[in-house]
Amino acid sequence: MGDGGVTEEEISKFREAFFGKNGPGHVTLAQLRELATAIGEPDIPDTTLQSILKKAGKPVDFGKMLELLADAVPRPQSEADMATAFAAFDTDRSGTITIDELRAVLKGLDHKMSASDLESLVKDIDADGDGQISYKEFAAHMMA
Repeated sequence: MGDGGVTEEEISKFREAFFGKNGPGHVTLAQLRELATAIGEPDIPDTTLQSILKKAGKPVDFGKMLELLADAVPRPQSEADMATAFAAFDTDRSGTITIDELRAVLKGLDHKMSASDLESLVKDIDADGDGQISYKEFAAHMMA
């Protein structure tokens, strides 16, 4: 998203917006706007953000809200953007994203997925079936 990997400050803003003044699962349009800005996407229209809040339900499901926000964000336009996004997940710089790396990044965002959901996600993206997501597989998924 935006200009690349998720920083600790952005993770803090995610948490603040989701667990903010209104209590867990209650996110205002202003808080979602702040979250979009924090991830480098300040130009998402309010109508799109309102739609995200409506679709995320009440109380807002954090994972669904992030998924909907991610869908509203333009896909990386350049090879450099794609490489930066991949690097945010490939924390050991091995050239692949493992299920453990994916779990750690999601945990850092306070989004817990079950082991079976993580396995399904990796399986959906992992075209060669080696249990890891290569850059090529990641790029194909992001551009789909």
